[in-house]
Amino acid sequence: MSVAASVRDSASVLPSLWKRQLAMSEAIRVLQTWAPHMKGLRLALVPGLSCARLGILLFLVLISLPSLYCDLGSAYHSSYEVVIPKSLTVEGREDQVEKLSYVLFMQGQRQLIHLTLKTDYFVDNFPVFSYHDGILGQEMPLISRDCHYEGYIEGVPGSFVSVNTCSGLRGLLIKEGKSYGLEPVHSSKRFEHLLYAMAHEARVSCGVTSKDSQVASTSRRPESGKPHSWQVPSDLWSHTKYVEMFVVVNNQRFQMWGSDVNQTVQRVMDIIALANSFTRGINTEVVLAGMEIWTEGDLTEVPVDLQVALRNFNSWRQEKLFHRVKHDVAHMIVGQHPREDTGQAFLSGACSSDFAAAVESFHHEDVLLFAALMVHELGHNLGIRHDHPACICKDRPFCLMRENITKESGFSNCSSDFFHRFLWEHKGACLFNKPGHKGRLR
Repeated sequence: MSVAASVRDSASVLPSLWKRQLAMSEAIRVLQTWAPHMKGLRLALVPGLSCARLGILLFLVLISLPSLYCDLGSAYHSSYEVVIPKSLTVEGREDQVEKLSYVLFMQGQRQLIHLTLKTDYFVDNFPVFSYHDGILGQEMPLISRDCHYEGYIEGVPGSFVSVNTCSGLRGLLIKEGKSYGLEPVHSSKRFEHLLYAMAHEARVSCGVTSKDSQVASTSRRPESGKPHSWQVPSDLWSHTKYVEMFVVVNNQRFQMWGSDVNQTVQRVMDIIALANSFTRGINTEVVLAGMEIWTEGDLTEVPVDLQVALRNFNSWRQEKLFHRVKHDVAHMIVGQHPREDTGQAFLSGACSSDFAAAVESFHHEDVLLFAALMVHELGHNLGIRHDHPACICKDRPFCLMRENITKESGFSNCSSDFFHRFLWEHKGACLFNKPGHKGRLR
């Protein structure tokens, strides 16, 4: 077995960027094992080995690792640096802290980050369902709602920060139009973190067409299971809208998260928090109303054709989920790599009993890119069609509702017009009730 193959086997199941750290240390370990067989090169790892010989040896390892980086499935192939965030908050406090500040050195410059706790993105005690021996049950995951913070970098106009602060800092920083990921270095005793410029190889696109979604737009019915005591405000745009989203995780994506319920729930919460960084452009909050994890196998067929997968999922939603948990939309996250497009949704399906559904493929590990895809499909649920070349995206280099999706994107003026029309036609009445603190079980 080659060095690269040995490293690949040991690292392939590990999430995110720190696979590389493990891969490099594992490469050195394997080389130490192979050292006796390399005496012909006079490069064996023996006491007194010169720096030059060690450098040559490591170079031989590095040239064998490109295939490893490709196979890891990581979204991160840009340069990175090790940083140590320093908290400016009073240490030793165990109570909930509404505001936090951190100092870190980023690209040689001292940056001061200010954060505010965000708890509105999750319904209190939202239900999490799973299956054991084929029987539906409700989980009690060991998670905290006090982990997600949003904020900005002091002195950097347009900057944005969204991080999970439990077990280190993990999340996203946007500075001067560039996106950076932040992750804790596992087992570090110095609170070290990896800060890296985000890039992606995954191609993310949407397959929704006017023809495919016309049935949802014209034959939708309001959700009869939700009360309509609230009134649609006259000034639609100034009022915050709330989308109560139920998320289903299919079995393959569950396995990709290590078949760990706690980790799966936490990752979905991270996605919802990042999704809100996009939807605030249309004054809308996405609120996680509940989850179901298909722990033992998929309950509907999930083919590579996501259009078929969407129809199958929506049939299951109507038959099983609709009468169990209240929701404005339900999205299914699948781990399968689709044949073509990575997302499908019913146009104008939000708040309806018949078509409040979407399906997204999360076959890679770029969380921010997937959050952009989820919001794109949610946009279709909210009556927003694909952008055309004349659409303008303020303060963002790309438009979120283009067929090919990027994470450096935002909603356009066209998107705002479509969403406004959706609201004026009273198709989005359910979006004006702020989620309460009670559960969403019917």
